[in-house]
Amino acid sequence: MKKIFATAIAAATFAVSAPAMAATDITLTESNGSFNGAFASPAKSGSFTDSYTFTVPTSGFVTANLITLAFNIPGMDPVVNFVLDKVTLNGTDLSLIAVGDYNYRAETQSLIMSQANPQTLVVSGTVTGGSATYSGNVAFRAAPAVPEPGTWALMILGFGVVGYAMRRRPSVRFAQAI
Repeated sequence: MKKIFATAIAAATFAVSAPAMAATDITLTESNGSFNGAFASPAKSGSFTDSYTFTVPTSGFVTANLITLAFNIPGMDPVVNFVLDKVTLNGTDLSLIAVGDYNYRAETQSLIMSQANPQTLVVSGTVTGGSATYSGNVAFRAAPAVPEPGTWALMILGFGVVGYAMRRRPSVRFAQAI
């Protein structure tokens, strides 16, 4: 009895511990100070969850968008049904907008702060009655430069010295002729 129980536990553990799907890398290319990269999926059918990663050169803001395309396999019935469940960029949900029958657009509504590398885009959904695909791009823009605290301190000190010098300047007196 103990042997059967141990075998059942081992089998359940093996079934649950399926290997995780490796993430696909997106290569960013630089153009005029911003970085962009494209991605695309192969044809999908059934439930899927795809993970994409990319690396940014410094801290800044990341955005992403994708568009889906559902198509029928000739002679297949019923019509393909593509449901895009969730798209996240660094854990932030993207807005899903229907742009036609079973076609979606997912996009960030505002800039998302980059996290420690790698950045992660996750797409999940279900396709039944045929196959579908999606593609999109990610973009990165560096955060604007902010002076370091030492720079701020030196600037404030400079204003103080100028103010002190103006206050301590001897006043000019005019002599009057009688």
